[in-house]
Amino acid sequence: MVVIHKLGTIRMKQTNSYKDCNSINEPSFDIANIESPRFRPDFDFDLSDLALIKEQIGNLKYDCIIIGSGIQGCGLACHIKKTYPNLKFCIIDENDYLCKQFYERTLKIGQKTLRSPYQHHIAPDGDIQLIDYARLKSDLLTDNELLQIELAISGQRSIVPLDVFWAHTKHILKKYEIHKCSFKSKVQSIEKLDNDYKIITKDQIFTTNKIIVATGSKSYTPSEFINAENKTPFDKVIHCFNIDVKTVKNKNILIVGAGLSSATIIKELYQHNKLTWLIRSEEKYKCTE
Repeated sequence: MVVIHKLGTIRMKQTNSYKDCNSINEPSFDIANIESPRFRPDFDFDLSDLALIKEQIGNLKYDCIIIGSGIQGCGLACHIKKTYPNLKFCIIDENDYLCKQFYERTLKIGQKTLRSPYQHHIAPDGDIQLIDYARLKSDLLTDNELLQIELAISGQRSIVPLDVFWAHTKHILKKYEIHKCSFKSKVQSIEKLDNDYKIITKDQIFTTNKIIVATGSKSYTPSEFINAENKTPFDKVIHCFNIDVKTVKNKNILIVGAGLSSATIIKELYQHNKLTWLIRSEEKYKCTE
């Protein structure tokens, strides 16, 4: 059972369309929109060919260096390669392969769709866009996923399957061979030189004219859940990035937040746990969420 604080019990429902766009949306789960298949065999999920370079290569000079190989860092890298093909740049990241943090976080909470619409992706202009990639894979999609494509084409809010987003992301990364200019190493310090920057990692020293920091989001705990004495989160307060839904059963859990991560975690946990969902009381309209 899931209870929304002060608003009553949440209703689990399935719908295939948005109606009454100007009406206030009652608290509910649209299961069809966040329950897409994951790891379909016809999509490419092999991560080995996105591995970062690990060998020792000495001192390196670049026009631009991106720190971070997540979605934003990789998206910037693809746009740089498309727009400035002669610019010498690289990515530095401590992870083993491109977009590892995004991949593992969504996997841990059981996320199967994205809140971001079809317009949000890493492909530069002139490359295949996410919506067109999804249309090419239409024979692999569910009826509700096909409906979401229709909504996107008509300019309405739509939900993107994570399978489609990940496969499209990998397709673009492979096209621009971003893994071939990405180095696995942890940045230890950055020094300002006369006209350049020196980036010192555990294994290498890089110099560059420009640095782009794309280190992504970190686990953040609001001050209300922090112990003032030792400045650490209270016992049993867990950020959504740090929970593995497959390991949680028979618990009494308070979930704070009304985003897709909260909805995904609730969907994965409600059958085997007692959940209370704490959300703000602002009006939400059916055509926006």
